Amino acid sequence: MSSTRRHGRFLLLFSLASLILITGCIEKTVYPAVLITMTSVTPNPITATVTTDASGSISLTADPLSVRFSVETGVPSRIISYSVLYETRIGEPLPELSVLDMPFDLYLPPGGETPVETTAAVEVYTVQAASLMLNSPSDIAPLRATVSFVIKDVNGNELVKEAHTQLSKPSA
Repeated sequence: MSSTRRHGRFLLLFSLASLILITGCIEKTVYPAVLITMTSVTPNPITATVTTDASGSISLTADPLSVRFSVETGVPSRIISYSVLYETRIGEPLPELSVLDMPFDLYLPPGGETPVETTAAVEVYTVQAASLMLNSPSDIAPLRATVSFVIKDVNGNELVKEAHTQLSKPSA
């Protein structure tokens, strides 16, 4: 009877351990994910100045989008890419302006007792966006931009953080 009881306990413990491994509970304990918060997104809205030379080429002057990340855990990570999706002020997507999976490499040092802040700057206001707002027969300004940052930590965990801003109609 005692050997049957031992086998029963062994099977129960083995089943529980297998369940923990299958559901990934132990993995998050052994390989914790980074905890990141966005503390600021500036400027909002982004303004731009457009100049046209004699040949008709457009040049654009605009501030980059500056996003401050706060790492709150002791897990280092990197921003590995970003994407920008645009839409009109009424929410119509503008896929022809989209910037997808742009390589980006920014190290986010681990936090600890005190969170560590790092700033990422990306160009969101493009010549194509300015041209569309200037040449469109409709008033589509301001455009809304969603910037998605893909972050990978040293434990192989991947997360996406989104920043939102608006693009004002450019001045000439």
